[in-house]
Amino acid sequence: MESKALLLVVLGLWLQSLTASRGGVAAAAGREFKDIESKFALRTPEDTAEDTCHIVPGVSESVAHCHFNHSSKTFVVIHGWTVTGMYESWVPKLVAALYKREPDSNVIVVDWLSRAQQHYPVSAGYTKLVGKDVARFINWMEEEFNYPVDNVHLLGYSLGAHAAGIAGSLTNKKVNRITGLDPAGPNFEYAEAPSRLSPDDADFVDVLHTFTRGSPGRSIGIQKPVGHVDIYPNGGTFQPGCNIGEAIRVIAERGLGDVDQLVKCSHERSIHLFIDSLLNEENPSKAYRCNSKEAFEKGLCLSCRKNRCNNVGYEINKVRAKRSSKMYMKTRSQMPYKVFHYQVKIHFSGTESDTQTNQAFEISLYGTVAESENIPFTLPEISTNKTYSFLIYTEVDIGELLMMKLKWKSDSYFSWSDWWSSPGFAIEKIRVKAGETQKKVIFCSREKVAHLQKGKGSAVFVKCHDKSLNKKSGWMFPGKKTPHHTSGGHMVQFSKGQQTPGHRTKGEGPAPSSKPSKTGDESVEIPLFSISKQLLALSFLTFKANPPGSCQRNLSRTSVLSGDQACDRPLAPLQLSGSAIFIPALAPLPDAKYWKSLQKEEHMNSVKNKVNEVNFTKDAQCLWCLKVGLS
Repeated sequence: MESKALLLVVLGLWLQSLTASRGGVAAAAGREFKDIESKFALRTPEDTAEDTCHIVPGVSESVAHCHFNHSSKTFVVIHGWTVTGMYESWVPKLVAALYKREPDSNVIVVDWLSRAQQHYPVSAGYTKLVGKDVARFINWMEEEFNYPVDNVHLLGYSLGAHAAGIAGSLTNKKVNRITGLDPAGPNFEYAEAPSRLSPDDADFVDVLHTFTRGSPGRSIGIQKPVGHVDIYPNGGTFQPGCNIGEAIRVIAERGLGDVDQLVKCSHERSIHLFIDSLLNEENPSKAYRCNSKEAFEKGLCLSCRKNRCNNVGYEINKVRAKRSSKMYMKTRSQMPYKVFHYQVKIHFSGTESDTQTNQAFEISLYGTVAESENIPFTLPEISTNKTYSFLIYTEVDIGELLMMKLKWKSDSYFSWSDWWSSPGFAIEKIRVKAGETQKKVIFCSREKVAHLQKGKGSAVFVKCHDKSLNKKSGWMFPGKKTPHHTSGGHMVQFSKGQQTPGHRTKGEGPAPSSKPSKTGDESVEIPLFSISKQLLALSFLTFKANPPGSCQRNLSRTSVLSGDQACDRPLAPLQLSGSAIFIPALAPLPDAKYWKSLQKEEHMNSVKNKVNEVNFTKDAQCLWCLKVGLS
């Protein structure tokens, strides 16, 4: 009994000493991180706006208490300089967007508000201490819990971007990624790499520059590239929607309380561009590598060869070049920010030498999905027999380009010389390259050559008949021209035996009747005009294998689309199995004799199904309908 009692006493003393030892280690660990002033709040998807749980470096229990997910990636958000000493409104928005994109992740917000509220130069100096705090936190997580550092993504805004860079340079192993959201410029433009964000601070560093206006060192955002990929939306100087006019409007509506929001509008746009990339993953914005903003404005950089273009934001392709890659893009003034870039090249011809400076133009693009009209642009100079390239963009996806209009606007001031004789140039072709699709299209004038005069009408251009483009567009062009074809004819293919479903719109009459073809999926070719003065509208019809219906957009335009487009005037569905209905613009139609004469053309010899009936109708469904029956 005495031996058992002695054994129990010894065991108790050993357990007591072990507990004391562990407590001492924990206390020592706590003292080791006691000088860290930054706080690390693990926010939750349910409460993105409040710091409800803090992970305390050195206190292992806090990690479990906050339900940290050790198997998922971790986002560390570092705010910038603040006047109020409070979190700005973008913080919960970014947290919510991160959780929406990565529901199982950990989103930690670094609180260094007490240091960030100081005079700017003082707060700028504190970025080194904040970066050191973040690095020690990451190192502790890796050492204590074996958490992989390549799961860590740091996101820093303004001064916070440089704090993230310093943190990345001090971790035991490189973090996976750092995203700099318009890193601060003052005190950092000429700083050495160890004191600011640089490409060496992570496996991959991407940067958005949105407010670099002003001389170097004085601009709110840093001007020089500091990452592997540096993107300058709208040139990086100023952002759409952040102008003086917008400031006056907001002050009138909301008072002076929101003035600070307007001052930092362009600076903070970097955050919202990144949020946009998280929420709109199906349609990422694209940026293009370019040597300068000026070259980009000329449309000279819309290439995606050899990693010359990249996605913007979260889904960026992690391309690590030997030197920083400067990329440019255009955006809308609000979310979603994505636009569609086009390079336009025009050769101005003429018999007399002429030079005009700072000339304003408008261009309208018409596509298979939508149109974008009256897009303004200015050419600094145009001279006879020279080619000029420029960039335009649309805020909507217009689909495949079909037609374009070009207008040369009058000067805002009165000119006697222009009144007496308007300047003019001849334009034969316009070349267009779409940045998002990388497709190149050549447009020809409706006439042989378009004569463009200042302040006098518009020149219309449609797709040229180029065999290299036919395979991609699906259009077939006959080789022989006829007197009826002012610039050649188009052949549109229909698949016989396919009939549109009974899609009807309220107020419509019955659909045209037709009998199913016995030839199954045999292809039938129907000749159409591309540039006929009599049937101009047929150039702009969009045909699909089985369109649900046809519609007329606006009789004042020669833009008539069919298919699933939004319509101002719904019309009867196309019946592709035996007949087709074409809706012309404000133009008379050729007679039935002409349509039957097409059978005699060489390009119709191989067509088994001949035109046997041509009817003109006028009813509630369409103003003028041409019904072509096939045998």
